[in-house]
Amino acid sequence: MTVKSISYHPSVIERLKNPAYAAAYLNAILEEVDPEPDLLKSALLNITEALGDRLESSVLNAQKDRLTVLLSNSNPLSIVDLMTWLEPFGLRLLVMSHPGSDDITPESYSSIGEAS
Repeated sequence: MTVKSISYHPSVIERLKNPAYAAAYLNAILEEVDPEPDLLKSALLNITEALGDRLESSVLNAQKDRLTVLLSNSNPLSIVDLMTWLEPFGLRLLVMSHPGSDDITPESYSSIGEAS
């Protein structure tokens, strides 16, 4: 008996059409402790495929070209590059405190960055 494999790719792309899911998907990958080297690249390509129909074709093509440059080995991906690349898809990067970390209160904002 032959076991037929089913690709999960179409279902991932369908779920990624929801920007909230796409954001959670990308966050999960960015939180990986020891991610596979091509995991971020694969995720960004999947997001491009899923959310690309929201963009005009010229903008989508520019985003695809830009992603190719961003992910090339000769051009290290910076956070700023990734933030600006995500914007046309309606996504953004956020910094959050790690669960279990000490909370910063509004009263302590003024002391952030000051020497102790």
